[in-house]
Amino acid sequence: MKNGYKIGEVAKMFNISNKTLLHYEQIELLKPYYIDKESGYRYYSFLQMAELAFIISLKNSGFTLKEIKKYTESQTTEASIAFLDEKSSEIDIKIKELEKTKKLLLEKKKEFQEIAYSLDKDLSIEVDGPFFGIVKEVPPPYGEPEIIKAYNEVLKSFETLDYNSKKCLGIIDGKALERGESHSIKKVGILISEKENGKNNLLFKRREFATLIHKDSYENITKSYEKLLDFIQKSRFKIDGDPIEISNEKIFQFEDGVGWIVKIMIPVNSDIGT
Repeated sequence: MKNGYKIGEVAKMFNISNKTLLHYEQIELLKPYYIDKESGYRYYSFLQMAELAFIISLKNSGFTLKEIKKYTESQTTEASIAFLDEKSSEIDIKIKELEKTKKLLLEKKKEFQEIAYSLDKDLSIEVDGPFFGIVKEVPPPYGEPEIIKAYNEVLKSFETLDYNSKKCLGIIDGKALERGESHSIKKVGILISEKENGKNNLLFKRREFATLIHKDSYENITKSYEKLLDFIQKSRFKIDGDPIEISNEKIFQFEDGVGWIVKIMIPVNSDIGT
């Protein structure tokens, strides 16, 4: 009785190894319907091809061999249906998790595309806004511990609200900047869209800004401000409000240390003092 497929033929047909089929035989998941006692050749029937295809399909879907064996040993139709229903529900959960992961990956991809686009920009005067956000004042002495504490307080309120934005916001002391004093953050927060603005969270109306993309360690951001202030002066503009810094939560490694891609926006007006 040698009609059927040899083990090598089956392995080639399903792109699996002879060792895999021998293992299935060992655990009694799929046994050859006939073994030649003289040659030791193993033969599989045509019907077993469908059975093997189903086993491989379940395995590729994440089922363990133990789970598959449990199904093949089901004694009743009801037991088989119950098993398949249970596994179908598990697959639905995995699909939802994968869809959620895919959505997250696409969002991150979009963020990096926006970053790549912004990196091509240099000094410019542009009209932007309005900007809405949830902000918290940084208490004296306006150091890093105070900034972190204020930002964490913003995040706590942010978690209770149905907002999608993840862009961080820093508001700088514009008057101190004009006086040539050190770069000082007086407010921190999160940007939200106009659609998400349920309260009076308007920070800036639509207006002109002098902008620059800071692409370095945050410790060197003062140099970017110096460059931008020089550009404002040469362009015959005047500072007209508190500068804002917009960034996301992505941390990059630069030559001088870690930092963020920060968009510096200084409100300007060409009519002041003219």
